[in-house]
Amino acid sequence: MSPNYKEDQAEQLRKRSQRHSEEAMEEEKIPVSSLPSRKETHKNTRKKVKLRIHFPLARLLLLIFIVIVVLAVLTPFWLEK
Repeated sequence: MSPNYKEDQAEQLRKRSQRHSEEAMEEEKIPVSSLPSRKETHKNTRKKVKLRIHFPLARLLLLIFIVIVVLAVLTPFWLEK
């Protein structure tokens, strides 16, 4: 080992990290009064649209329809083999 490392090899990294965190803290000092309210911030967030089918029979029919369509598309490929 070189004599620059003395006891602790990570000392230089700790100093660099500490300087970086101090600089970041200085940059992040924003007065709270200048920030928008929470209501204004979250007003424009969109909710996810969920397709919900409430009837079990409708779900079953939709599933069967999708399977028939997939089979109709894939049948020519299976018949070639």
